[in-house]
Amino acid sequence: MVMSTVEREPRARPRLHLTAPHGWLNDPCGPGYDPITKRYHLFYQWNPHSCEWGNISWGHATSTDLVTWVQASPEPALKPDADYDKDGVFTGCFYPTGLRGEKGQLSVIYSSVYRLPIHWTLPYCRASEGIAAAVSSDGGKNWVKWQGNPVLREEPEDVDVTGWRDPYVSRSEGLDRVLGGSSLYGVVSGGLRDKGPAVFLYSIPFDDLTNWRYIGNLVDLPRNFRQSPKWSGDFGVNLECATFMNLRSAQGPGFEFLITGSEGGIERDWVTEYLTGKPETHPRRTVRYCNWLSGMLRRQPGGGGAVLDPKFSGLLDHGSLYAVNPLQDASGRRIAWGWIPEEDVPIEYCKEKGWNGCLSLPRELFLQRISHVTGALRSSMEDITSISAEQESDGTFVVHTIGIRPLPEVRRAPFGEPRTWNNISLPARNESETIEGIRSGGGPTWKLELVVDVMDHCEEAGVHIRHTADMSTGTTITFRAMEELVVVTREKSNANPMINKCDERGPFTLFTLRSGGIATREKLKMEVFCDGHVLEVFVCDRFALSTMVYTDDPGASGISLFAKGRSGSATFERVEVSDASAAAVGPPNEEN
Repeated sequence: MVMSTVEREPRARPRLHLTAPHGWLNDPCGPGYDPITKRYHLFYQWNPHSCEWGNISWGHATSTDLVTWVQASPEPALKPDADYDKDGVFTGCFYPTGLRGEKGQLSVIYSSVYRLPIHWTLPYCRASEGIAAAVSSDGGKNWVKWQGNPVLREEPEDVDVTGWRDPYVSRSEGLDRVLGGSSLYGVVSGGLRDKGPAVFLYSIPFDDLTNWRYIGNLVDLPRNFRQSPKWSGDFGVNLECATFMNLRSAQGPGFEFLITGSEGGIERDWVTEYLTGKPETHPRRTVRYCNWLSGMLRRQPGGGGAVLDPKFSGLLDHGSLYAVNPLQDASGRRIAWGWIPEEDVPIEYCKEKGWNGCLSLPRELFLQRISHVTGALRSSMEDITSISAEQESDGTFVVHTIGIRPLPEVRRAPFGEPRTWNNISLPARNESETIEGIRSGGGPTWKLELVVDVMDHCEEAGVHIRHTADMSTGTTITFRAMEELVVVTREKSNANPMINKCDERGPFTLFTLRSGGIATREKLKMEVFCDGHVLEVFVCDRFALSTMVYTDDPGASGISLFAKGRSGSATFERVEVSDASAAAVGPPNEEN
């Protein structure tokens, strides 16, 4: 049974995640920072007229603290109202000057869609998608499309594409070095028909954001490229929302990273198994992957463009999150948002509550460096394709991978005083055991932090959340040590047979470290954010999983710890629960 909007709204509408006031929301667009007004800007694809995709415009919100967002206007900032973008204002990026470098102006660059439908499975009509720009002279309150639009009317000549959209502009010391120049660089995502995914690279003068010169394809990947069936994602056939950055630590050189969504990937095995036998009317997700790839930049032979040769790769998020879009703030941090879809419920569910989809919590992307590593739980270091492992003279490894964690601003969000439990040893016997009695406080917005010492002979450890007293309703987050997996089990999250409750799964391992001749294992450090129906899980600052959990039962507020294995093989050294009251967080998404 679908609950009424009045009954569901207080629990369903998240307070820390940005949602549209009404209607459909998908990709985050143009995140940026204005140093003059000291405001962050975040746009999103928006259909203000329906909870279904279509009529894509840009919604716009601003913030001074990256936690509390205010809708800039009840109307879209950009609408599909010109001939060149009549079928949609799609994803794009932000630049903190005018198009010709004018101080005091702001610019956005976006995909101007001239003809629909466009899909990687369909024949592509040239000039279906272009690139256009808009500027603001009043700190982002009003946006005016550039009179010379479109900046580019169509994809490069002599290429047969499966898609060509989602412009992103940034500096790149690595590309400067390889190409022997100094400029801005733009990338446009897509694919080459009958070849594979593509990232179309352009050079752009610093003083003219409307002058794009095509260089070539930044990646040379076959269809459905995947370095490992377990540790890496499927790059599919057509890329979307590609961005690039260099991440470095204080101890060494930086690494080049490409972050991209992919279409045309092969469905995950456990999702296929879950859907087996389900009626055709059961909600099914679009098969998407949110990937990252790191490697070496090189110049193409004969003085051509630049190519990023893959060295290691992984998934930026192991749940349903997609279309990640980052900014670099004044302190140099890379801050990113993604779209969390609502494909697991019938569209009628979203229509009743009046809105569909949200953006993720802002998360920081950084280079994680772990030294003195001797090995992982079960996999060999060579098999883990989501890390760079360089062996040292003492036989240990220095491991690098992309780090991902909630922003400190989010961790400091106005939650109440935490309640803490220490040193809970599980199981008490050589079997599975659960300790109950922890509750979230009953509110729809709360966070949970766990630090667990996972010892030898621990098969799994985790937490049941949002469960009823009799455990008939609930969601389970499990670290399966023997399989090196983090699993979110949603099967009992509600009793509605028309809600997709497939598992969310992602590979994760703990490393063993050696220092001073003493071997120790990393602690399992998990952060869980529950906000209305949104669930985000972060593990050891290098694993993220975002999804929706449709639990509307107000009695489902229990939290229970569990472990399976030999007696005492998991010690929950610290458990901390913080509940956010409505008064502390404030009303969501209020307008100026």
